[in-house]
Amino acid sequence: MTIFLYALSLITAFAAPSGALTVLAKDGNIVLESDSGRKTLTTSGRDSSPCLSRDRRWVVFVRETPDRILEMDWGRTEAREIWVIRSDGRHPRRIVEGGRPSGVRKGTLFSELASPQFLSDSRRVAFLSRCVEVHGSVHIVDIATGKIRFIAAGSSLDVVRSGEYRDCLIVNLHKYFVQGGSYDWYWLLRANGKEIGPIGEGEQDLSSFRDFYESEMPARQP
Repeated sequence: MTIFLYALSLITAFAAPSGALTVLAKDGNIVLESDSGRKTLTTSGRDSSPCLSRDRRWVVFVRETPDRILEMDWGRTEAREIWVIRSDGRHPRRIVEGGRPSGVRKGTLFSELASPQFLSDSRRVAFLSRCVEVHGSVHIVDIATGKIRFIAAGSSLDVVRSGEYRDCLIVNLHKYFVQGGSYDWYWLLRANGKEIGPIGEGEQDLSSFRDFYESEMPARQP
């Protein structure tokens, strides 16, 4: 209970910066650009894939772990970690650690962590992990409690930013035909993993969906 209250206080204890904000990765560090200038948030030289929360108070990112290589069924791979840091540069902390059991199936570990993206409540982060040789897995972590929930087996991830499907997930799912063989299509899922329906098999289908349902979606950060 004490840990939860402390984490909750970090979420509410400071005001978000004013003006336009952009986060980017430069030379392995996370940088925040605003109307008042540029601020380097991390200095590890191993950070990438930043995403700014909707309330602009937090930045989530991936940290490489070249010193932690995992022996998986498909070969050697990097564990990686997912971190959050306040947009004022304070209180960095790891929220997902590669190499720990993922809960997807017996013996699977979090590995090759990637694509962390905030949902609109600025408390939950969706991310990808490598699951088996042919596909990955999508999870959501609560940054206040650290609780992680498995959502689906998929190989790509995008959070819908606006419109009627805001906070739904676009995931490339690996599925199997009844008569044998497999296919990979983009599907729209609720944040609880419930399938809404297929979007299509290619980038053109994905682009058409975005044009129709996400016309007001801001550009994703690099």
